[in-house]
Amino acid sequence: MRRMFIPSSRKAPEIIFRITALLAAGLLLLSCGGSDPPTKSDGDTTPPTVKATIPADNATNIARDTSISVVFSEPVDSLTVSSSTFSIDGGVSGSYSFVGDTVRLTPSSNLAYGTTYTATISTAVTDTADNKLQAVYSWSFKTVPDPSTTPPVVVSTVPGSNASDVVADDPIRATFSKELDSTTLTTSTFTLDNGATGTVTYANKVATFTPTQPLNYNTQYTVTISATVADTLGIHLVAPYQWSFTTQTNPLYVVSTVPADNSTSANAVDPITATFSLDLDSTTVTTSSFTINNGVTGVVSYSNKVATFTPSDTLMYSTRYTATISTDIADTSGIHLDSPFQFSFTTQVNPFIPLAFIDSPADSAIVGDTAHISVFATHPIGVVRIELYVDGVHMVGADIMGGFGSFDWDATASDIGTPHRIYVKAYDADNRVGVSDTLVLYHRWQTLAEDINDPWPTDIRRVLGRSTDSLLELRYEFWGSWADAFNDTSFDLGVYLDVDNFSMTGRTDFAGTPLNGIGADYLMIVGVHGDTALSSYNQATGKWDFVFNPNGFAYLNIADSSDFFEVGIKWSDLSNPDAVQFVSINVLLVDQVGSFLADWAPDQGNGHTEVIHSNRYIGPPYTPPPVSAVSSTRPLFKPGSLVPPNPFK
Repeated sequence: MRRMFIPSSRKAPEIIFRITALLAAGLLLLSCGGSDPPTKSDGDTTPPTVKATIPADNATNIARDTSISVVFSEPVDSLTVSSSTFSIDGGVSGSYSFVGDTVRLTPSSNLAYGTTYTATISTAVTDTADNKLQAVYSWSFKTVPDPSTTPPVVVSTVPGSNASDVVADDPIRATFSKELDSTTLTTSTFTLDNGATGTVTYANKVATFTPTQPLNYNTQYTVTISATVADTLGIHLVAPYQWSFTTQTNPLYVVSTVPADNSTSANAVDPITATFSLDLDSTTVTTSSFTINNGVTGVVSYSNKVATFTPSDTLMYSTRYTATISTDIADTSGIHLDSPFQFSFTTQVNPFIPLAFIDSPADSAIVGDTAHISVFATHPIGVVRIELYVDGVHMVGADIMGGFGSFDWDATASDIGTPHRIYVKAYDADNRVGVSDTLVLYHRWQTLAEDINDPWPTDIRRVLGRSTDSLLELRYEFWGSWADAFNDTSFDLGVYLDVDNFSMTGRTDFAGTPLNGIGADYLMIVGVHGDTALSSYNQATGKWDFVFNPNGFAYLNIADSSDFFEVGIKWSDLSNPDAVQFVSINVLLVDQVGSFLADWAPDQGNGHTEVIHSNRYIGPPYTPPPVSAVSSTRPLFKPGSLVPPNPFK
């Protein structure tokens, strides 16, 4: 049954209409046989409920011409639905219609813009069994804003914000909430960064930026639509709108090269090739877009994704070359490389020159006053002469005639601890020359650390070291004699030794100062407080335990001038470690007025000094004087003078 909603001002005619309709229905039933009027369903006691509403509760942007519907759990009695039981606030009136479980209110006029309405269903609404709604049901919704006062907004973009792998030549689009004034959309109000240019068009709420050239690959772009963009009523965007995206990776790249990057022993006569991921425009593969440094000229060709550079002449031997492929290279669709591509290679040793080698000693060896250097050279037609070079100087008169032999280099004129660069040259019968690798040799000692903080005459100058099969040998040199200008009266030097390369064992501090992170396992003292002392650190007791017999060091030599001393320690007394790291403190000298001068070598915080057990000294074994020179000429401190406190207790 349908009926019109009648305003309250017409209630009397409505009542008359209802009575008249009921009487007519009754007479009609009587005329049809005298049947009784329909009765309410028997046994139904379940009240109706609201299952859904259209619009939903708190919905927004609802069209002004919308109908408001309620879906009940069962059909309701249409006679109980009226403006007093199903109402919209704000003076909204309209007509009701019923379809199954749904009641629809169609307003007689459009709703207002941007207004929140509240719909209410009262408990007077019943189902066909006269069961009432148990509670008042209300919900709200808001209509669309007034377009004459609402600024346009961007509702979607292509590509989306933070999109990746975006095709480099695709247009960029922004869809707006309302129609725009197309004259406000220009290349000044719709822009891309990174220097991108293009054209801007507009149709049906969609603005489009079409790049003039494909965008850069693998690049993030930010799009900006300025606040000067306006709708057809002249209302502007509230603020500039921005979003970003990242373009796809360049599909054109170099897949492989021959020779490979950083390869060695490349054939000096072979072509250089680069294989690409896409077919190239062959006109872009030229001697300008594919080049080799070092003045190399040649011919460039292309076939089946492979660009080939054929040198005009054999490349130089044992030479590093760099090939460059420029961004002028493009595929058949005009896609260029993102950036120039480079790869380097080193050509082979000249097969037509002798190959020279130093057989012994090994690199970084420590040699005695005479270094025995064994060499050999090879060549298909034979080697006629081998020359020895020390620090770039030819040792005239020591040449070997033939392909192998040895030199005895006299190093006595060289300062001890000095590194020397050694190499040989080999010549064939046509006077073609090959040069060996260069190795470094040290004279008698290897300089481990130099103390360059200040050149005081009572200061450590440097620390040297070496290893033999049985001994760890150390040499300490001073800028001057510790018995000279300052009239010093006593001398003490201590050396902390670490053999396990682990800072968590042994002692890690000296008088509260970290020892370069070393956990010292051994302590050696030379001077006033002992010249044969070596002890190990007892982790459990926190004390130094005496290690070996009172005979002390393997040797100890203090020079007559007192400007250096040398000490030998048995590797076996240190449990034969692979290497020893050490830090020394020289509590140098107490002068007659009681001033203490102290120095570190190496300086604190500048790292560890190391002697490697396997780095063998290959000179004659050290033979110390029968009696230590200082012991025979003067005590380590003068009687009655100040004695420095033992810093190692």
